[in-house]
Amino acid sequence: MLITQLRQHWTQFRANRFIAQSKHQLVMRDMPSDLFLYWQDVAPSEFPGIPQNAFFFARASEGLIQFFECVAYSKHACALPSKAADSVWHAWNKYSSLSLDKFCLKHFGRTIPHLEDTKMQSSMDNALAACLVAARRLSHISEFSTEVPPLFSLDARLKMPKGYAYQYTAGKLGFRNISSAGAPLGSLHFPESFQPAELFALGLISAEAYHITQQQALARARNHAAMQSSDVGASCGSFSADCGTGNDCSAGNSGDCGGPSAGSSCGSSCGSSCGSSS
Repeated sequence: MLITQLRQHWTQFRANRFIAQSKHQLVMRDMPSDLFLYWQDVAPSEFPGIPQNAFFFARASEGLIQFFECVAYSKHACALPSKAADSVWHAWNKYSSLSLDKFCLKHFGRTIPHLEDTKMQSSMDNALAACLVAARRLSHISEFSTEVPPLFSLDARLKMPKGYAYQYTAGKLGFRNISSAGAPLGSLHFPESFQPAELFALGLISAEAYHITQQQALARARNHAAMQSSDVGASCGSFSADCGTGNDCSAGNSGDCGGPSAGSSCGSSCGSSCGSSS
């Protein structure tokens, strides 16, 4: 009993410190004070194996705030790429959808509906791509960087059971499943909507940005060919900025809020809700 109490105090201390250090602390402190206890009760039934401590909740809550920022920033519908953050969104909707609407109006200038994918005007792939571009810009990450935005890396950093882990490989952003134990597994899938040509076609990046990414892709291909023709060794065969198993990269698409519909290999319905920009 004493050990359990000490653990609870420690995780609460870490949660409080995390919120105090977050740039979203004022917004996070405006969330309902008893939402955490409600989330502890309801989240495990929808998200089996999810950690139920205060520190996890604080980090997942920050992810939800980051997503709301993306929705407010983007002119396109955005899909939530984190099951951890989605667990908070689901709990809040059940706890009080009215308080959630008031919160979003106050901090983001509009309500943000939790939509099923069948009710979206755009595809889930496109909505996730819009969120990716918004998350990069709000995190001050270059469109040409292979750094995974924090919102997209959240599930992997939290080892969210059944989440999705993102990583860059050979200049392409892909994802793979996270096991029930919180470890990335399986092969990578690369949504077409994440590719520069599609981002440009969707109006998410400029013609100049698209041109630069094409030049970078050609340079990578030339380097790859040059290294393959040398005796460097197999360990140099891929130019990976792989963050899929690290602490700062990879993450996923929420199974209910915008996982990529990149084929049936996605492993879930790939999104039943989204933040619409309309």
